[in-house]
Amino acid sequence: MEGEGDVYLNSRLESFSTRSHLDSYLSAVWAVINRHDILRTAVMWEGLREPVQVVYKNVVLPLTEVVLDSGTENVAEQLWSRFDPRRNRLDISQAPMLRLIVTHDTTQEKWLLQWWYSHLLGITWRWRSCKKRYRRIYWGRRTNYLLHCPSATW
Repeated sequence: MEGEGDVYLNSRLESFSTRSHLDSYLSAVWAVINRHDILRTAVMWEGLREPVQVVYKNVVLPLTEVVLDSGTENVAEQLWSRFDPRRNRLDISQAPMLRLIVTHDTTQEKWLLQWWYSHLLGITWRWRSCKKRYRRIYWGRRTNYLLHCPSATW
């Protein structure tokens, strides 16, 4: 599969009107990552008899900032093309099992944030529920209750 993409890699794109709004949102994302074990998890298998889930106490927010040519084409399309999950892979042995890519669209005067996240997060983590937490923290309505992201029920 060398050179091929990752069929288990999910991607989403969000936009923000200012860098300060983006930074506030990223702070909220960081708060939720620090609160939830699944968001600080990696899967290890090399040299082991069977795969194991490892939860780290501390992780680095995997943020990459790129500069794209906003004068030639739609920056969102450029971002998708450069970081297309069909041609890229996510190393799930590195926690967290997500990556964030940021760029500034100077033509549209907005900031774009592309998420990459493993399907393994979706198994135990409800994206929509946690996204509400990010937004509530972002808007300054942070409480302990709001930080709880429910796990999937089976």
